[in-house]
Amino acid sequence: MRPDPSSSRSRRAAVVAAAILVVAAGLAVSELAPAGFLSDAAGDALYAALIYLLAAFLVPRAAPWKPAAGALAWCTAIELFQLTGLPEV
Repeated sequence: MRPDPSSSRSRRAAVVAAAILVVAAGLAVSELAPAGFLSDAAGDALYAALIYLLAAFLVPRAAPWKPAAGALAWCTAIELFQLTGLPEV
């Protein structure tokens, strides 16, 4: 049985709509929220959500845990890379 391509398109459309909302929220946080721990944490969470949505866009037929695992691996790698000091150079 072949998967329905229209379900893939509708899932991708929903992911794009969610990504637009996440980017809008990120811009709002960076412009409107006072600098501090909460705005930094919100920015990190929105970044992680956007990475998940990108992964979900790239593999729309995958089970939701697969793009989540990919996003977790990516975000963990970025955080560990920041410990090296190379991003500061």
